[in-house]
Amino acid sequence: MLTPMKLAALLLCAWVLTGCGPRMQTYMVKPGATDAEWRRDDYECSRDASMTVRDVYGSWSYSRLAVDGPMWTKCMEARGWHRESRPR
Repeated sequence: MLTPMKLAALLLCAWVLTGCGPRMQTYMVKPGATDAEWRRDDYECSRDASMTVRDVYGSWSYSRLAVDGPMWTKCMEARGWHRESRPR
């Protein structure tokens, strides 16, 4: 029988163990690409995937640039980059 104390201990162990696993970071990679190529492609895809967003708060407003993440990813993939996950 699972007592409340055993259940609490089990949940605590599960919570601790899930936090102790390797943290993964996703990168865009392209075999043989240089840092300059990355910067160029990132800049051009960010520019192409950007849109101006206007925020209004009461009597004042401001505009900012926002990058559409999925559109940026598709642009980078079209240039030969692909996602790769690695531990941090």
